[in-house]
Amino acid sequence: IYYGIGRVFEEVARRPVVEPPLPGFFDCFYTLTHVVYVLNCFNGHLPNRRSDHAWLYAYLERCLAFWLREVRRDAAAAARPGVSSAVVSRLWIAEAVDAIAESVDCLLGLGEPTDV
Repeated sequence: IYYGIGRVFEEVARRPVVEPPLPGFFDCFYTLTHVVYVLNCFNGHLPNRRSDHAWLYAYLERCLAFWLREVRRDAAAAARPGVSSAVVSRLWIAEAVDAIAESVDCLLGLGEPTDV
């Protein structure tokens, strides 16, 4: 891979991922979605293979499960009478639509079925 991107990928794979909802998770999640985009030329070269980076796709699936769970929980909380807009803006739901879309976009590019 040109321009040293191979070294970047090696470094990313070497570091531990930050699981949701720990501090730093959001940045780790977006970094890894963009690793997928680089691997598939921003969806210009599909499909990807789960077997090439099983740890990466497993992480994205865990994150997607987190986002979906939080949307359900936060939507219920936001619908309660008397919940202020300040509280709603601090819930995960504020970022969830984009994060779910990123997760699904990465996972839809897989050419192999999942065992999950």
